[in-house]
Amino acid sequence: MEGLSLFRNIPLWWKSRLRLLNQNTLAKSVNLLGNINSQQAIIIAEKTAFNVSTDILEAFSSKENLSETEVGRLNWVYNILEHKSESERIIIEDKDDREGFILLPDLKWDRRTMASMYTMAIINRRDVTSIRDLKKKDVPWLRRMQKKILEGLCQKFPEIEEDQIKLYIHYQPSYYHFHIHAAATSHDGGSGQTIGKALLLANVISQLDSMSHEDAGFSDVELTYTLGEESELWQKVFQKKE
Repeated sequence: MEGLSLFRNIPLWWKSRLRLLNQNTLAKSVNLLGNINSQQAIIIAEKTAFNVSTDILEAFSSKENLSETEVGRLNWVYNILEHKSESERIIIEDKDDREGFILLPDLKWDRRTMASMYTMAIINRRDVTSIRDLKKKDVPWLRRMQKKILEGLCQKFPEIEEDQIKLYIHYQPSYYHFHIHAAATSHDGGSGQTIGKALLLANVISQLDSMSHEDAGFSDVELTYTLGEESELWQKVFQKKE
């Protein structure tokens, strides 16, 4: 049993006898006050280093491990695009079959507090699963979408200006149908907006635009990213190695 998963796996009856003294999210450790053999003790739980052998690391880029591409896993996305669900929550809709998208608010945003604005644009196309599928020839489409998202949000919410909105893409994404996050620059997105997780859309467009030919894209670019131990991809890779 490794890392902070130790505390999650402690039986409920024993958890009631523990008291959290301190936690360090950077060091991935917690200090607990409990009892061992009827005597008080301080228990330190830490995340240990994981195996960094080549076969383990390469497994994270294997398409067979990207389970969100499985049939049926994206039905909730298609229901939104087909107006079978969440139609009442749509903020912006571009109905173009090829270049359009639907932009919705995050469930945690109240649609009033602009400092915490957080939305997501889901594309109509179904042939782009993640940044890996983007090519130089997609630059005009991405720029068009960038412009429409920024202008549309500012029209819907006059309290915010374009330079107060950040557009970014996750890699790895939480699901494999291409989408863009649009949030207020003041929004604290936690780990979802940190290096190793979020890529600014403007930078992605610029990098694509500098590529040598129209079919060049991110499929050949080396990307470094972070994963939490609770992610399905992480668990799938390490379960295979056990």
